[in-house]
Amino acid sequence: SNKKKIRRGRGKYGNYGRSCGYGQKGAKTRGRRYINPGYEGGRAPLHIVTPKLLPEHKAMMKVDPYTWISLKDLNMCEDGEEVDYQDLFMRGIPV
Repeated sequence: SNKKKIRRGRGKYGNYGRSCGYGQKGAKTRGRRYINPGYEGGRAPLHIVTPKLLPEHKAMMKVDPYTWISLKDLNMCEDGEEVDYQDLFMRGIPV
């Protein structure tokens, strides 16, 4: 359907009068309609305040290269038998 165009700034008390529906103060009301996503109104932005990750912290977040095998699964094998990943996989043990 054809919507009616909003005429901003007409009148003092209407929905789009006076401040034209853009609020009272701040960067969003003063001419520009786009603000940098990281901008926090003069406060130091979060991506600048938070510290960079050190190499130790990055290493902590890496995925463990080993696969955990529960004792319940190992008890399905016979005593003293050496098993590796392929043996467990062939027996149908969820690894």
